[in-house]
Amino acid sequence: MENCTVTNHFVRKKVMAPKQRGFTLVEMLVVLAIVVVLLAMLLPVAQNIRESARATQCANNQHQMGVALQKYIASFSKPPTAYAMLNEMGQFLAGQSTASYSSQSAIYNCPSSSTPASSGPNSQNYGANMCLDRLVDEASKIAVTDAYDGILRWTGVDQQQWGITVAPRHGGSLNVLFFDGRVQRMAPTEIDPYDPLTGTKLMTSLWKPKLGCSPDKSASCGGGGLVAEYWSDSAWARPRGGPADVTRVDKSLSSPFGEAHGATATGPYPFPDKRYPSDSNGNGWPDCAFQARWRGYVYAPCSGTYTLYVNHDDDCWVDIDGVNRFYRYCCGWATSNAFSLTAGWKQIEVRFDNDRWSDDYLVIEWSSDCGVSRKALEAADLRCP
Repeated sequence: MENCTVTNHFVRKKVMAPKQRGFTLVEMLVVLAIVVVLLAMLLPVAQNIRESARATQCANNQHQMGVALQKYIASFSKPPTAYAMLNEMGQFLAGQSTASYSSQSAIYNCPSSSTPASSGPNSQNYGANMCLDRLVDEASKIAVTDAYDGILRWTGVDQQQWGITVAPRHGGSLNVLFFDGRVQRMAPTEIDPYDPLTGTKLMTSLWKPKLGCSPDKSASCGGGGLVAEYWSDSAWARPRGGPADVTRVDKSLSSPFGEAHGATATGPYPFPDKRYPSDSNGNGWPDCAFQARWRGYVYAPCSGTYTLYVNHDDDCWVDIDGVNRFYRYCCGWATSNAFSLTAGWKQIEVRFDNDRWSDDYLVIEWSSDCGVSRKALEAADLRCP
């Protein structure tokens, strides 16, 4: 039998892995659409959660302000002014050596606001009752609420102006701090003193102090400016005394009064025309002479060294931040010594004594090495007491 040598000739069959099928374009689009729908459903929920947290932090800010308010009252037996409530309460706030717009304290920045409270004179996060300092044991009166302006003028403006003053940042609602320290979420309509149907009642129940309100809180302060008081020659009792003959709000510290006598006044001269350099009442001063005082706050936009430029006739004094920065008797342009200011609202008082019959003018400008070019002090830089 013939041996047969079997050689290693095998036909090996290649084993092929099964072919994997990918997603079709239609399937991917369906999945993508589902993801988009889910995100659309979840995003508002996430936003609401974040806004709820911000609103809660805002309410906590106001609660701390309420604690500071009660400490202030305990220390001074009276409430602070609206300005002091938002700028001078640092020592009464736990853990805060200073707490004001200028120091960028977190307490004065609402987390729901897109603008830090320290970024400019019209970027407040909270506003205070313009007559806060007149409240006396009135638990139900409003002290502070979310706002774009630091002064809440519940009388004298109109509903349109009020509507751009308050800030319903929290889902259309406001956090409201009451005089007794409680904080409540409220709708703007619930506190609107200009509502044509309920405004009068709300003004009385929520805003107006039993003691009334100082005339310094003039509604015309709403657009900036300083409270101006004018004493005419007929009312003078040197030193200045008694109520002013004219009280108004001046929007600028650039006041070219013009010739005060003979009906030729070209500027904001406050007294009747035809006042003459003669002394008709025999008090030793010309009839056209007058005194004036401007009071309020000026906004320093940055911390630095400031210089005043004053053009005046006759005597002029300028006090800023409680310190006399300029004085001179007559006339023309003069420059103050340099002085330091930190950023923020500072008290200002300007006194002007016109004891001659000729031109009556006053212009005050300033500059700073921190980036303020020489400029006049106008309404945007000034705020009433």
